[in-house]
Formats: sequence, structure tokens, C-alpha cells
Amino acid sequence: MMDIATEEEQEWIDALLDYCRRVATRYAFALTECGGHSTSIGEPVAGPDMLSPKHYRKYPWKHERMMVDELKAHGVILHNHICGNTLPIVDDFIANQGRPSFLRPTLGFETQPRWG
Repeated sequence: MMDIATEEEQEWIDALLDYCRRVATRYAFALTECGGHSTSIGEPVAGPDMLSPKHYRKYPWKHERMMVDELKAHGVILHNHICGNTLPIVDDFIANQGRPSFLRPTLGFETQPRWG
């Protein structure tokens, strides 16, 4: 998180997130090969309570987009859950999901947005 906050080691961060995306995508395909109709990912630290909208757009968003596109091309429905108050990134989150992927934002009205 500190490398993201200080915007250091960007190549390493992208390489790590790309590896995670490839593993999660392969797991999603394995689930569907076993008869599953959809799969899900959870992004507990991608929400604005942990990561600014600027950094969400710079790092996890593009990897989520690649995963959504790849799964969608094979007819796999992806449920994506991002913890916390997602209001500051909800437009990005919706743009990333599209159909037939499923949007399940956590609006978290009980918390105040930390990022303008």
C-alpha cells in the first residue's frame, strides 16, 4: 500500500496485480469447467476507504477491466465486490462491469467519503 501511496515501484505493482488477475481468471475458468455458471472476486482493499479513487483508477481498475473482458468473451458472469463506501468510484466500477457481468456496489452510507 505504501508503494501505491507514494507511486513508487509502479512496474512491480502492475506485475503483481497482473499475476493476481491471471490466477483469478484461471480459477474462474476452472469453476465454470466444473459446472459453475458464474464466479466472483472480492477486492477488500480496492475501495475508497483504503485506496484513493485516483489510485483505484491507476492500479486495480485496469486489471479488473481485463478480467471482465476475458471472462465476458467466454460467457462467464463475474460478480465483483469492493468493500467500503464505493460512491467515489461507482461510475468507474459500473463502467468496468458492463453486461453480462453483475454490479454489486457496497454503498456504505454509514461512512463519510474520505476522498473528494
